[in-house]
Amino acid sequence: MITWKETHQLIFEDLKRFGPRRTGSVKQGIYRIFISHSFRITFWYRIGYYCIHTSNPIAKLVYPIVWAIHTHNQYLTGIQLPFSVVAKGGLLFPHFSGIIIHPQAQIGSLCTIHQCVTIGTERHKSLGGKVIIGDRCVLSTGAKIIGPLTIGNDVIVGANAVVTKDVVDGSVMVGIPARELNRNGKEYCLLRHQLL
Repeated sequence: MITWKETHQLIFEDLKRFGPRRTGSVKQGIYRIFISHSFRITFWYRIGYYCIHTSNPIAKLVYPIVWAIHTHNQYLTGIQLPFSVVAKGGLLFPHFSGIIIHPQAQIGSLCTIHQCVTIGTERHKSLGGKVIIGDRCVLSTGAKIIGPLTIGNDVIVGANAVVTKDVVDGSVMVGIPARELNRNGKEYCLLRHQLL
């Protein structure tokens, strides 16, 4: 179960990833819904997640409308973010198109997911396995995360890397299959968050 207050907080954490001021005001939120593919997709995902995971009867009534809007936005942006995904606040998609997230995935706070990223599971493990991504991770362009597996905090997955095994905190993963390049992920992730 999730409360509206918690949902509201998650929405504002997503909003704070934008702009130099990062104020997270209601006015900025309304503006971002119209101009930002990232905030638009996360906003309607948060509302849909709330509708499914609450006992509020009004939320149950508006769910079909929210589902239709979110589905339309998924087609427009090319970002598949099912309502069953568990995502903490501060989720950001700097670019759109070709992003597929498995319905059982769990995503930590302040994560950045670039274009053409796939977060999925092996077919024969799809019923019992899931991908768990830690806090402050950056999944670069074309990265493939094939679970079940767990990615630690402050991890950078390089462009087109294919991760098939658990990853420890602070790792920088590159290659096919992905291997650990170094453990400077925390510094790199902090720099990326300051630049965005």
